[in-house]
Amino acid sequence: MSCEKYHSFLYNPPKPFHKMNLRELCEYNKIIQTLDKMSLNKIRRIEKWPEEKRRKKIKNFLNKKMNIKTLKCRKNLKKSSKRKTRRLKLNKQYFLKLN
Repeated sequence: MSCEKYHSFLYNPPKPFHKMNLRELCEYNKIIQTLDKMSLNKIRRIEKWPEEKRRKKIKNFLNKKMNIKTLKCRKNLKKSSKRKTRRLKLNKQYFLKLN
């Protein structure tokens, strides 16, 4: 792949792209984007982890990101649906009588 930054095996896809479904492609893309932002030392440290630990961390990362998105959407919905205070309408006739 041409987007490999540090020639790490973490960039390798689990399956060929044509065999992945859309969900897997999105998850792979998120992982690659975060790897691109990481430093070389951090990537090397992740490579030394055992396979099971790596899978768990990736799974937690993907779930965490998805939950944050849904929470933000819910929070925005709550904000927009709050009741707003109404403006008081002035009765023009009342003020005209006083003058």
